[in-house]
Amino acid sequence: ADEVIGYRNLPQTDIALKKALVHGPVSIAVNVDVNFQMYQAGLFNASSCNDGENLNHGVVAVGYGTTPEGHEYGSGSTAFAIRTICSYYIIRNSWGDSWGEDGYIYMKRGDNSLGRCNMLEMMSVPKLKVE
Repeated sequence: ADEVIGYRNLPQTDIALKKALVHGPVSIAVNVDVNFQMYQAGLFNASSCNDGENLNHGVVAVGYGTTPEGHEYGSGSTAFAIRTICSYYIIRNSWGDSWGEDGYIYMKRGDNSLGRCNMLEMMSVPKLKVE
């Protein structure tokens, strides 16, 4: 069986995260604010968590995808439609299945150099000893 013998930090790029996700989950740190905390469903598009370098929460990136054009997100006063195709990351949080979409958040990609909520600033994957 393979053994975890440490970890390796990834470069702070969108491409590095996408490449790593092909092989498995990636540990990332994010800057959580009230919009992140109150997330319920849909594409997380808030930019308020992009300010500063306050990484204060650990989560796991587990995948990525693209929204269909014209897809509606949210409900009531928070509803909005995607007018163009948007790329996103699928993130697993540790706050239980009652938070977000069964414990997951769909975070819009391509927001700034460090990603939404500074998610590209600190990413790591396990180093394995393969037997």
